[in-house]
Amino acid sequence: MKEHSRFNSLDLRWQRRVLVRHCDPPRELANGEFETRFCNVCSVWRWPDIAGNVLMDDGEIIIVLVNVDDPLLTASSPAAINKTKNTLQVPFEMKDVGMANVLFGPETRGDKTLNSLKLSSGKYAAQVLDQFEMSGSEFIGTPLEVGLQLATADESDDALPYREAVGSPMFLMVGTRPDLTFAIGKLSRFVSCYGKEHWAAIKRVLQYVKSSMDKELVFDKISSCVLQSFSDADCAGDHETRHSTTEFTLIIGGADVS
Repeated sequence: MKEHSRFNSLDLRWQRRVLVRHCDPPRELANGEFETRFCNVCSVWRWPDIAGNVLMDDGEIIIVLVNVDDPLLTASSPAAINKTKNTLQVPFEMKDVGMANVLFGPETRGDKTLNSLKLSSGKYAAQVLDQFEMSGSEFIGTPLEVGLQLATADESDDALPYREAVGSPMFLMVGTRPDLTFAIGKLSRFVSCYGKEHWAAIKRVLQYVKSSMDKELVFDKISSCVLQSFSDADCAGDHETRHSTTEFTLIIGGADVS
């Protein structure tokens, strides 16, 4: 039986004009088998800290990230992509089916005119809003009230789906919406003991998500690809514990990535 893989392509056009090809191997290549076979076909340097493989060839850089049975192939030039495809076509039959529009969850859009890559999670955000009946909420400009102070409730109101409402936007937060990080981090402290004021606060966060559905991460060729970090902290800002809160942000390619 022939082994089938299919590749999508996405021209990111930022910094090194990286190309991405998205491969969907069949089920019999799941559970790491595709990654193992790729390593056997190509001379690969593996990063131990991530589920990825790096191939250095004639000055080109080729990276393969594997998420279960969903590999993502990235290279520094179209020639490197084609060479890698030709190499892999010996053990695998491949078919180019066009540009990729999903990157391990977030939706992607490459803008060749602006030389930029845009990542968003609008579809998932809409699902979260539907789940908690917040799709028709009015516009609001911030996820939390300025200076909001919450105290641990004496007992949880189990009639309120607070834990689910805090957990659902976390995928947005770690993917394409770092602007939700502070609010979700603050409200997640109360998932074991919450009340109506906590529920009102997380509903405001969801209302903000509804008001900012068009927000996305934009990586562009002009911005620096040197990783920049910024941090700040308050002083004993938690009224219950008198603990301070430290926040940081990491920026690369013009976008906030953490």
